[in-house]
Amino acid sequence: QMFSRNVKDIDNRTIVEYQVKLKSNFVTPVDVFTTPEDDYSTALKKLRSTFERIEEAHRIAGERLVIPIQGGKFLKLRKMACMFANKFE
Repeated sequence: QMFSRNVKDIDNRTIVEYQVKLKSNFVTPVDVFTTPEDDYSTALKKLRSTFERIEEAHRIAGERLVIPIQGGKFLKLRKMACMFANKFE
């Protein structure tokens, strides 16, 4: 929703800490999702940024973290995202 409303002034840590404060059962990081127009290089950059945000969120929320899978139309990147997510099981 933040993307569709062009909200850019709230960072990942703030969102995750707020969800923890609310005692949410499931906590989601602010992922950087891939648009259909993104080329491979752009999608990879966004995926790496999402990985950093996931790691930060995991340090804050622990087991309650729900990990998004990004990578857009690039199956190799989606596979990379799934393998990354498996580190947190």
